[in-house]
Amino acid sequence: MAAKSSFFGRLFALLWRAIAVIYGLLMLVSLLMVPVVLYVLYSGATPPQVEDDVALVWAPVGDLVEQRSHSVGNVVVEQLLGPRDRESVVHDLVKSLDAAADDGRIKLAFLKLDELGAASAGQLQDLVEAIDRFKQSGKKVVAWSPTYNQAQYYLAAHADEIYLDPLGYVFVEGYGVFQTYFKDALDKLGVTINVFRVGEYKSFVEPFTRNDMSPQARAANRAWLDSLWTTYREQTAGAREFEPQTLDEYAAQLDTRMQRAGGDAAEVALSSGLVDQVLAVEEVREQMRALVGQDPDHGSFRQIDNRSYLRAVRAEAEAPRTDSRIAMVVVDGPIVDGESARGAVGGDTLSRRIAEVRRDDHA
Repeated sequence: MAAKSSFFGRLFALLWRAIAVIYGLLMLVSLLMVPVVLYVLYSGATPPQVEDDVALVWAPVGDLVEQRSHSVGNVVVEQLLGPRDRESVVHDLVKSLDAAADDGRIKLAFLKLDELGAASAGQLQDLVEAIDRFKQSGKKVVAWSPTYNQAQYYLAAHADEIYLDPLGYVFVEGYGVFQTYFKDALDKLGVTINVFRVGEYKSFVEPFTRNDMSPQARAANRAWLDSLWTTYREQTAGAREFEPQTLDEYAAQLDTRMQRAGGDAAEVALSSGLVDQVLAVEEVREQMRALVGQDPDHGSFRQIDNRSYLRAVRAEAEAPRTDSRIAMVVVDGPIVDGESARGAVGGDTLSRRIAEVRRDDHA
C-alpha cells in the first residue's frame, strides 16, 4: 500500500494548483484586455497632421471591398501596425481623393498601385471617376508601379503621367472566362447526372453534362465580356488620348513586340504609348521631390498616405447633426443560409440587420 503523503506535501500541491489557476486567470484577463488597451491608445492618439504642399500617396492595398470583413478590434490593430488583412474599402479611397481635391494643403496625388489586389469592374469605375474629379480641381496626378496588371493600369491610365520601372511591364490581356468540365470523368466513375432546366442559356450544369462550352454559353459569355472590354479600352484610350485599337494590338502582339525589343517589356510599353517614362524608383522620388520637396525624416518626397489623410480630415471635421440618416446595409458575396462568414452573406445575419434598420427611428 502506497505511503500517505505528508501534510507539507499536500500543502505544497495545493499551493501549486492555486498558483496555476491564478496564472491562467491572469493570462486570460491579459488576452481579453489587449484589444481594449489598443482601442484606448488609438482613440486617445493624436490624429495625423496634414502639412502644406504635400503629395497624397494614394495606395490601395489588397482586394477592394465595400465593407471590411473583420471586427472593430482588428481595425484598431491595422491603424496602429498597418494593414494586415490586405483589404481596401472603396468608399474610403474615393473619400480621400474627393477631400484632397478641395484641400489646399494637398498639391498633387501620387497613385502607388503595386499592392492593389482583386477588384471588380464596378469598383474600378468608382475609383476612376474619383481620379477624374481630382484632376478637375487642377491638381496633378502621377501613377507609379514596378509593374501594371490590367486593373492597375486601368487606374494609372487616368493619371497625367505614368511611370514604369526599367525591369517592369504592362500586362493587358482582355477579359475571359475559363471552365473545367467533368462529363468524361463522371462517365468513367459511373455517376449519372439528372438535370431539369428551362431555356437555352442555362449553363450552370454544363460542367457536369459536357466536355466543352456550348454555343449558347459561349455567345452569352462573349456578350458580357465584349461589353466589359469595350468599356475598358474606350475609357483607357480616351484618358491616354490614343485610339482604342491600340490596346487590342498591344494585347494581341505583345509576344512579337517583346521579341523585337529584345525582351525589354518596359520599352515595349513605352514605345506603345502606354507609359510616359521608364524610371527607377529613386528617379521617381527625385521627380516628386522637385515638385513637393524632400522630407527630412525619411529622405523621400513630402507626403501623407491616404489612410492617414482620411483620419486627419475626419478628425478635423465636425460630426454632422441630423435627426435622420440613410442606412446602408452592405451585401457582398453570395447569400447563404444561416450566419455570415468571410466571403458569404448569411440570410439570418442579413435579415437581422434589415430588422435593426427598420426599428431605428433615425434611419
